[in-house]
Amino acid sequence: MSDTFLQHQLSQENALTDALFALYHSSKHHTTENIQRFIDLYEPICHSLYNNRLSIKNFDFIHKDVFAKGAFGKVTIVRHKDQIYAMKILNKSYLISQMDRSSPMDERIVLAKNDEWIPKLYASFQDGQYLYLVMEYAPGGDLQGLMERRNFKFTEEEAKFYIAELVLAVERIHQWGYMHRDIKPGNILIDRHGHIKLGDLGSCIPINTK
Repeated sequence: MSDTFLQHQLSQENALTDALFALYHSSKHHTTENIQRFIDLYEPICHSLYNNRLSIKNFDFIHKDVFAKGAFGKVTIVRHKDQIYAMKILNKSYLISQMDRSSPMDERIVLAKNDEWIPKLYASFQDGQYLYLVMEYAPGGDLQGLMERRNFKFTEEEAKFYIAELVLAVERIHQWGYMHRDIKPGNILIDRHGHIKLGDLGSCIPINTK
């Protein structure tokens, strides 16, 4: 993503962090004066953030229809300036109804690792209805699509290659203390170099979850 785009994200995070610390310290000394001081200080920043926040309007849709469908959302392909990304769109009402099966926070935590075995997360934002995850685009599609496009089976060497990389990807997620829970060919993405990335982390949960 462009430096300007990243700086836009970082400036928002820094402003929100400052506001959180200010709110915390003001709450420790709760007075009407402190509340008004907080409002006076951060109201202009909140208005600026709201007016300049990242939104769906910043992206052009390359695929008008759904490019792929995950366990709890749909994925489409978008463009921002000269870069192409995969955008996962999650319905917030549906997520709330499925909280016993999904955790968007866990998915975002794992994606934010920006590891070689999972799609890189560039940005996330939301509006009144949806959560949006802007991720690395895998131009090779997924393993399910690759198998369907071929007129012959994988060779033994090809099968060993994909299985070995999948084991490494799963091991990395386990090292972080999470389990994927939805491993299948359609969730094994192929990057531009032919290596895999384990996608659709919407079902992942901490390993110690009972």
